[in-house]
Amino acid sequence: MWCGTEKIKVTTAFDPDIQSLEMMAVYDATYHAPKRLNADFIGPFENCIMGGSIFRARLNKEYMARTFPEAPWHQLPENWIHTNSHPE
Repeated sequence: MWCGTEKIKVTTAFDPDIQSLEMMAVYDATYHAPKRLNADFIGPFENCIMGGSIFRARLNKEYMARTFPEAPWHQLPENWIHTNSHPE
């Protein structure tokens, strides 16, 4: 976790203290913003599910793991702590 340019805490998505914090994406105006705008506004909405709280990101990760169980990149880590939002 950062406050300006100072690192204030090293944490993981499992840390209960950060579940309500917001995630932030930062882009360089010249190199990243034009491509990011295309990704956000061209194509289906599902292409740009990002941002929001850590908890929302964890819900999305669980959803993708349930929806695409055969895809290795959507597999949950062994030590994943489930949100209990969906009965398994």
